[in-house]
Amino acid sequence: MITAVEVKLERWREALAQATSYRRFADRAFVVLDGNRVRPSAELRMAFAAASVGLLLQYRTILKPVIKARRVRASSPDRFDAIQKLLDV
Repeated sequence: MITAVEVKLERWREALAQATSYRRFADRAFVVLDGNRVRPSAELRMAFAAASVGLLLQYRTILKPVIKARRVRASSPDRFDAIQKLLDV
């Protein structure tokens, strides 16, 4: 299983767009945002749930789950490229 993570301080729309693009090759995608800067509004929660992207808020060393990432088996050519890059490391 490939899991992708996008980390931003507070620009959640940008982070969600990036994490959504990771779904081309990843089975799950998460965004981590600074919990001291971001409040999980209804709009934010609905956007992440609709995109099947997980959301975690970080408070120093603690990660608080807000939205679960839905696992979807990616099968695009991008997935095979990502696996090849991981195996070549």
